[in-house]
Amino acid sequence: KSRSGRYRIVDPYLNFYYRFIAQYQDRLVLGGQKGFVAFLQRELPAFIQQQVWPKLCRDWLLMSGLYGTLPISVEKVGGFWKGGRTIDVVGIDRPNKNLILATCEWDTAPTKFQPMRDLINKTRHVLPQTKGQRTLFDNDVPREMWNVYYVGFSANGWAEGAEEKAEQWLQEHDSNQWNMLGVKLVDLQQIDDDFAHWAY
Repeated sequence: KSRSGRYRIVDPYLNFYYRFIAQYQDRLVLGGQKGFVAFLQRELPAFIQQQVWPKLCRDWLLMSGLYGTLPISVEKVGGFWKGGRTIDVVGIDRPNKNLILATCEWDTAPTKFQPMRDLINKTRHVLPQTKGQRTLFDNDVPREMWNVYYVGFSANGWAEGAEEKAEQWLQEHDSNQWNMLGVKLVDLQQIDDDFAHWAY
């Protein structure tokens, strides 16, 4: 069973160290700083996109749940991967049957509506199941009625009209199997502002 799991280093420093420093350590001792800097400049953006940005989004979602800034509560935050389907951020509150699904985009330009549409379309594959099931995400049993809220994270913001299109897509694809509660689009500036506010 362990072969089907995914494992990652949680600590940001160790994550950075093993990705960049460890493999260059001997060359750095011998004065290979120039090659290391070039390597870092080339690989760091992808590292931020794949490792740092999703973690930052998960932390924001958890803090938003603690401070009550979202319309539904969250107890745990993580990611989802099963059957080739991936969701960057998933927040869950089992007692209140709340679920938040989120996508994390790291585009150089404002993100268009497409990622939110794809996220909403994945809802039925992610919904937690009735009590007594051994797995959290098992699509072989009837579902309870859950409240679902969608969040879109984009480092460089969202294209004009993206939130309105997402809300419209929700209305057009409403389901009697879960309650769609709405959409929130967030950019890096808002995340930074919110963390600064929560720090005081």
